Amino acid sequence: MAEKNILVVDDEEQPRSMMEKILSSKNGDWQVDVAFSEAEAKDKTDNKHYHVIVTDMKMENDESGLAVLKYAKEKNESTEVIVITAYPRIKNADYAMGLKAFGYVSKLDDDAYLLMCEKVEKALSGQHDFDVFLCHNSEDKKNIKAIGKILKKNEIWPWLDEWELRPGVDWIDVLEEQIENIRMVAVFAGENGIGPWQLKEIKAVLNVFEEKEKEIIPVILPHCCKEPDFPVFIRSKQRVDFCNIDPYPMAELIYGITKRRVKNIFIP
Repeated sequence: MAEKNILVVDDEEQPRSMMEKILSSKNGDWQVDVAFSEAEAKDKTDNKHYHVIVTDMKMENDESGLAVLKYAKEKNESTEVIVITAYPRIKNADYAMGLKAFGYVSKLDDDAYLLMCEKVEKALSGQHDFDVFLCHNSEDKKNIKAIGKILKKNEIWPWLDEWELRPGVDWIDVLEEQIENIRMVAVFAGENGIGPWQLKEIKAVLNVFEEKEKEIIPVILPHCCKEPDFPVFIRSKQRVDFCNIDPYPMAELIYGITKRRVKNIFIP
């Protein structure tokens, strides 16, 4: 296997050394370099091609990991950049993703180093960094966007049509392309039931599900007064029910997506 070059950028010694150690021990083909500043990171990028850069968002002397991200992408579009931060904000995450960051990890997460490692592996394998596709009735858009924002706040990246599609494109074509690279699907049903457009989405999901064996999570939204008419192949699956408060539905949805129980859920 060909060697993969990784650059870790952080002005703090402890997290920088920890990330270097973890990544170096993860795979013998990963060549890990470190930089302690934005300036050093840019200098190293000028002299060596890095497949992945993991950079802290805020550093001393107003230096910024976002500047490293922008510089690296201008230098070589194929370089994937993962941003880490102790100050998670949705607007920061959105801005980083707007600059074509591959992913965004909070240092506050108990599994921060594990998440960072997973994202590096995804970046090196060419997988797109969306965790879950939010399949929904357009009538429920407000609820879905609220759930999507909470997922983002907790470092889970949803694919939502309104956030990912540019005007003028055929959404079903884009969906069929993107869903190949999305790990799982959450199918939502609310008081408005399963919508006609949503049925088309589900058919596209089903085709990929049969071929790739992707997981599907049925989700009941708040104020759903009757049993949702989920497609037959979904009905036997364990569902998340936002009409109940115990167990906490947001925690259950995050558990279903990440396969990890979380102690705290960040709310935007």
